[in-house]
Amino acid sequence: MWFINDGSDAENLPYISFDDYIPATGGTLRDEKYLIVTNAIKKVLALSRTGHLATEDGGKTLLTRFASMVENATALKTLAIFLIKEYGEDAVCKEGFSLLTTSDIKKFHLEIATGRADKATGFTELILNKISLMDSETITHLFGVNSDDEAELSIGRFLEKLGVSKVRVSSFTRHLISEKLNELFPDLPLAITVRSNRKVTEFPNSCPMSFTGKEATVGDNTFDCLIKAPNLLKRYSHYLPELVNYCNPTVTVTESFANTYIRPKERTPNIPTQTALYYLDEAIRIVTVYGEDIVETKKNCEFQLNRIHKENPKFRRDYIFEGRCPHKVVIPDNGFTRDFKVTRYNDLPTGSSPKELRENVTVLFGYKMLLAATYILAHTFCIKRVSEILELKESSLEHGLWGGYELFFGIRKSAPTDNSTLVTGRPIPHVLFEGITCLAEANSHYYAEHEDPFLFPSNHTSTGKGGFPKNQKMNRAKITGYLQAFADFIQVPTEIVNGVESRFYLTRTHVLRRFAARAFYALSDISDFPALSWLMGHRSTEETWHYLLEEVGNEHLSEEEAQCVLDAIYKSNVDTSQVEDTIKSNLNIMFNNQSDDVAREFIREQILSGAKIYNYTDASGKVILWMDISDEETSE
Repeated sequence: MWFINDGSDAENLPYISFDDYIPATGGTLRDEKYLIVTNAIKKVLALSRTGHLATEDGGKTLLTRFASMVENATALKTLAIFLIKEYGEDAVCKEGFSLLTTSDIKKFHLEIATGRADKATGFTELILNKISLMDSETITHLFGVNSDDEAELSIGRFLEKLGVSKVRVSSFTRHLISEKLNELFPDLPLAITVRSNRKVTEFPNSCPMSFTGKEATVGDNTFDCLIKAPNLLKRYSHYLPELVNYCNPTVTVTESFANTYIRPKERTPNIPTQTALYYLDEAIRIVTVYGEDIVETKKNCEFQLNRIHKENPKFRRDYIFEGRCPHKVVIPDNGFTRDFKVTRYNDLPTGSSPKELRENVTVLFGYKMLLAATYILAHTFCIKRVSEILELKESSLEHGLWGGYELFFGIRKSAPTDNSTLVTGRPIPHVLFEGITCLAEANSHYYAEHEDPFLFPSNHTSTGKGGFPKNQKMNRAKITGYLQAFADFIQVPTEIVNGVESRFYLTRTHVLRRFAARAFYALSDISDFPALSWLMGHRSTEETWHYLLEEVGNEHLSEEEAQCVLDAIYKSNVDTSQVEDTIKSNLNIMFNNQSDDVAREFIREQILSGAKIYNYTDASGKVILWMDISDEETSE
């Protein structure tokens, strides 16, 4: 393992492991005989992180965070195992990455596109071959099938039984394994499962998933991440002895290849306006009506709990909350505890249903709902990304020169170093200031004066032995879980999707950023458009324009879209001549202050009739807006 200092001051540093399984040999990359490969990988990762040799490519930054190092390591290790599959371990141990040719990269691209990393490394073929050699008796014994009930086996346990352990499998490969089992043993009720960190929700989720794992094509981001190894090696080939014979082969992904195998990134779905407003209304209610009481209750209970631990060092937390413990944590009386009938500090047992959580609110659950409510307000009003919001600390809130308050965010994509202090402020409404203040106060008793606590902490209560939580930020999975629980807690109105009653959960938090951007655009003057680009952290107004109006169709119809199209006519950086000509020829009008309403209504009618509005960028970089009207309309 290669431990990395990610700047978190954590005792257990994150690491990059080289214990990767090699399907062709049954061994792992940690074997010393692969040092020519693993040393090259380590050096490339180190150089790309520290910024050495950054002048070699002035157009791209080589400064990456730990997450980028993991991504680069995965790409490099995948390529190394691919070479072992193609050339054998002896050749790779001797030549390393120098074996790579242009034809190898083409095959590597194809296997990544059609089977992800598992196919490129030979893992998929290995597992499917093992399954093909099994008979009904063997597979029955493997799954422990002894009745007509469906037999389930986790993917990890299934692989262990096949003699393969410590392997991470993509969703795509897991589905292939399930399909192979169903094909070979159709009469046996078998199911491959995967451990999921998703919270149990009250209803199915109507927020569209970004992917299911069953798609035949590969996402463009996944593909780009997995094929980047040759370019990383090329960048440093002149400086590393392990790459002295590396010939820098390169392959350009053709348009035909991309159209056949690569799935373009889908834009973030639009959250229904009424649903978004319901979230905002309830978030504001939780913060303004109960925020201070939730914090007061949490701190009061934790002072009691800390005192009990201090006076009784042998008492564990779980014992203190049992009925037989002589010391009790008394819940204070205030608006929060009265309205929600709070009688318990600690969380309900794992697996409690959303209804049970809603009807038996605990102090810690109330605090989690306050966290979720404040997050929703911050994401919406600051129009920032989830990663940027989770970085917020107590010091991020400052009093602005204009009399109100501002939240300061680090500049995510433009920082010159890993320890950059470049920040940008966001004016915030008073309700968000209240929420941020509550979060800063809620855990202040756990930290020393010199510490700068995260507003969204990973842990927010004492340990089993009474130890204080460490100052670490929350991860994306945890805040998503809180947001799902928040939706069930406030009972977001449901909708019927494909005949099933469903609820729009914020599993894709970016919908709030998109909603806020669209609302800002709809409610502001066109001269404020650069301000929106600045708020969103985009490099240019063209990027923001593309973000807002990739495609407008019937399913996204609203007064706002029609207004957006009309506004585009007045933008100097967007070519709208085709739209203007269409409106002029149909309405016989010239554009002026009196024609806006007529033109807007015409656009809405066209969209309702099946017309679509597109925007694209031509070869010169010009953004062009185009209105495609159905043949029936034009023939009339």
